[in-house]
Amino acid sequence: MGYQVEKDFVTKAGFRAVICFVHNSHYCGYVGIPKEHILHSKSYSEERPVRLPANEPIGDRGIMPIFLHAMSDVKDHFTRLDCYFNVHGGLTYSGSGDEGYPTKEPNDLWWFGFDCAHDGDATKGKYAHYYPGDVFRDKEYVEAQLESLAQQLKDYKENKVVSIAHDEVEGRKRMDEEDMKQSARDEMNSSVCDAKEAL
Repeated sequence: MGYQVEKDFVTKAGFRAVICFVHNSHYCGYVGIPKEHILHSKSYSEERPVRLPANEPIGDRGIMPIFLHAMSDVKDHFTRLDCYFNVHGGLTYSGSGDEGYPTKEPNDLWWFGFDCAHDGDATKGKYAHYYPGDVFRDKEYVEAQLESLAQQLKDYKENKVVSIAHDEVEGRKRMDEEDMKQSARDEMNSSVCDAKEAL
């Protein structure tokens, strides 16, 4: 992927952030979190035990991830991370810094990112597109979005009670399924015995 790092800085929340200009077309923004963060090594599309706040507007999130989340069979009290974080177009990237992306040098951070090439975003260069009303998202816009995302990542907390309750319910379901299977086996064995006695 052709890209250049245009800004590498530490956000007010204390996380490293990078602004890249990709394909000479549009900006992307990334926030790196340390190993001790609960979301380190998690995919941006992973379901986590958190809920969107009630009556919260869509905000800057992408409408497609929210729609797909609503149409999926995601468990109650769980939300996909690309829907949870209020950032331009929703999260569209997660990955290790081991390979040196997006910073050009390897690091031990886990990166979450977004891009500015969605419907409503004007782009430049070889991949240029513009429709009336589209807006080119500049570096200052991306920096403000990164500050917001970094603060949301810093404030992120999972609902441990929901997570534990979910695990207990799933465990009970598995036990109930095993009990049902065992009951069916017992009933079948009993029927076989009754049939043998009848002969």
